Amino acid sequence: MMQIDSVEIDGRIFQFFKSDLGNAPLLFLKGKKGYAMCGYLNIETANKVGDIAVRVTGVKTLDDMLSAKIADASIEAQKLGIKQGDQLKSVIDRL
Repeated sequence: MMQIDSVEIDGRIFQFFKSDLGNAPLLFLKGKKGYAMCGYLNIETANKVGDIAVRVTGVKTLDDMLSAKIADASIEAQKLGIKQGDQLKSVIDRL
């Protein structure tokens, strides 16, 4: 079952999606311009379609996502100054 919540982070509203899969949950955080995804999803598809996207790995909760360092950033996200190693919370305003 997919859990979908509106969450406020630093005064902005995001949609948070969570679905329990096998041994880890599928997590996705959508902002107005882009999104953050967990390790189940891949950045290559985001690049193909021209999305502003970042990927974080080893996460099981929204708090884990926000604390995580970005493993990959799409080309469009990189154009906004988002890069691998940035903490998601520090660049969340660009999504």
